[in-house]
Amino acid sequence: MKEKFLNVEFVRNPFLNGNFSKLEIHSNVDLKTTSKKEEVEISQGELEDSQAEVETTTEDITFEIPEDGKFPQEVFDLAPDVLKPLLETFTGREKDIVLLSSLTHLSAIFPKVFGYYRDELFFPNLYLFVIGQAATGKSKLSIGEKIIQKVKEEILTKNSNFFIPANSSSAKLQEKLSNSFSDGSYIHDNEADTLSFVLKKEWGDYSEILRKAFQHERISISRKSYPEIICDNPRLTVAISGTGEQVKPLIQSRENGLFSRIMFYTYSERSKWNDGSYVGNRRQEIHILNDYLFKVYEVVNSLEREFYLNEEQLADFNNFFEGYFKAVQEIDENLVDIVLRQAIMMYRLLMIYTVLENTEEFSDEMDRFECSDRAIDFIKVILPYLLRNSLDTASLYDKSIDLKASESEILQLLPQNFKRGEAVKIVVEKLSVSVKTVDNALKRLLNKKALTKVGTTYSIVN
Repeated sequence: MKEKFLNVEFVRNPFLNGNFSKLEIHSNVDLKTTSKKEEVEISQGELEDSQAEVETTTEDITFEIPEDGKFPQEVFDLAPDVLKPLLETFTGREKDIVLLSSLTHLSAIFPKVFGYYRDELFFPNLYLFVIGQAATGKSKLSIGEKIIQKVKEEILTKNSNFFIPANSSSAKLQEKLSNSFSDGSYIHDNEADTLSFVLKKEWGDYSEILRKAFQHERISISRKSYPEIICDNPRLTVAISGTGEQVKPLIQSRENGLFSRIMFYTYSERSKWNDGSYVGNRRQEIHILNDYLFKVYEVVNSLEREFYLNEEQLADFNNFFEGYFKAVQEIDENLVDIVLRQAIMMYRLLMIYTVLENTEEFSDEMDRFECSDRAIDFIKVILPYLLRNSLDTASLYDKSIDLKASESEILQLLPQNFKRGEAVKIVVEKLSVSVKTVDNALKRLLNKKALTKVGTTYSIVN
């Protein structure tokens, strides 16, 4: 961002927390008596020196990914003010989970807010998966649903398709998305096994729906048992939690596009005794927030509102993510898609944050609103820790099994245990490939130990 003062420019370095690189004026220069030509020459000369200084500083900046994905206090200092009283009633990992859960569930209740990122239309909807051992606070994912309970009940009175149970079939999922229209839909479940069970039976269809819904791409599925269902602009929010063992059945390969579309929060702390106490009146804070968010929902959704970043904010955003793109690239070239999709997630967080911060400024005439600078500060602080969580989740997969994309796709279509004839029927129908292609793929998967075989029965190695 540039701000002019007299004939001298102050150039903001976007990575120095709002500090300025100042162009100094020599004390022997009299601004009042200097000619315009001399003034221009001085300004240009000093400007070139300053720009060189800024470029050098920018090159020296390191985009570090922390060793631990736990959020520091700085994240909560910059969190939306409206959430802070509730967050203060939690500590440790639970506090992190409540923040992410709240933001994710809020992404489901602003269906008339939209923006364009790289010329593509996006709504605020997010996908969140919290991974941890049993009895370690994952259940706090439900707090996000509790703070929008009043909004949820209001929407359900006119749209029964807003909430989608995690055990819905792919056909039912698409049907609800199609019938929910502009309200969108969301899935919430504290046990990932519920969704994993359905995905295991209908991986191809279900995974495709989730991937396309993230991008708001048109979904069309037709089967003999039910007529074709077409869904334009699907809007879906997903919030689920589970253990590390529940990740693979849900997302069988990190190379699958669904993995990079999910905002992960993962930790390995062991469970400990909970004495049942907490700080503050949590129930009261949830009640207050419920009422407040209902009013926000009514105000914001009174008309369609376009969110945008100004030119300086967009340049800042792009420079920031380019730095982390290169940082992840150095760690693992195959994981750069995580940064690309995290950029979309952070763009959506910018929408949500700005809505919460500027709700009082919204009117029935304001159909466009600019991103909050504080929202950008927030995503800059939280992003490195979200990347750390995604990288930690990726490490749960056995890196010794190096599968090609085509092999992963075939593996994802197959049930846990199957025979050759069943595999041929499924893969040929789903992917329109030859029987020989399926046989060759099975052989390669056996050699790579992604499959085992006892007699005539194959089994997927978990």
